[in-house]
Amino acid sequence: MKHIYSIISFVFLVLSILPFLLLNIKYEYAPLATFSQKGLIGLSIPIFYSFISLIFALLSKRGILLIFSLIFLLLNIGLLLIGALGFKNP
Repeated sequence: MKHIYSIISFVFLVLSILPFLLLNIKYEYAPLATFSQKGLIGLSIPIFYSFISLIFALLSKRGILLIFSLIFLLLNIGLLLIGALGFKNP
C-alpha cells in the first residue's frame, strides 16, 4: 500500500509544479493542470495539489517525497502571495 501512496504522491507533486514549469513553452499546457482557471483560483490549485502530495507522502513514509512535497508547498504558497499581493495594479 505504501508503494501506491508513493506513486499518488509523486503524481500530485508533478501536478503541483507543472503549471509553473510549463509557462515558457509556446503550447499552453498550464491550463490542463489548473482547469483553465486564472487569477487567484488558478494560483491556488497547485497549492491544493501540493497539500494532497504532502498527505500521501506522509502516508507512504518516504523521506524524499515528504521533503519535496513540503518544499513545493512552500514554493506554491510563496508564489501565490507574490502573485496575489505583489502584482496588484497601482
